[in-house]
Amino acid sequence: MGDLTKDFNRQEFACPHCGRIVGPQEPLVAMLQRARTAKGRALHVVDGYRCPAYNRQVGGVLHSEHLRGNAADVFGGYATADEWVSYGAVGIGLRDGVVIHVDMRAGRPTRFID
Repeated sequence: MGDLTKDFNRQEFACPHCGRIVGPQEPLVAMLQRARTAKGRALHVVDGYRCPAYNRQVGGVLHSEHLRGNAADVFGGYATADEWVSYGAVGIGLRDGVVIHVDMRAGRPTRFID
């Protein structure tokens, strides 16, 4: 049982570098829960919030949605980009054609190469 939703706990979104938690923003968690419910299997958040130092260390962009607790990196292959859009993801990062990043940035659904 999660403390944010049925399946997600706040601690899952902590910065791997410093342990700090910012957010996660409710729309992000709701979107991830929709994906988890639709797939019927565990969804592991690899990276949620990133402190500025960790964001720089991993090569994140200057204004990364991770810095606001508004993004999650996931294991590739969990869902297709089109499925992520159907769950409500707006920013979708792809590496070698596989989704590895989802966020709730303002605007229309966008696919980009991370």
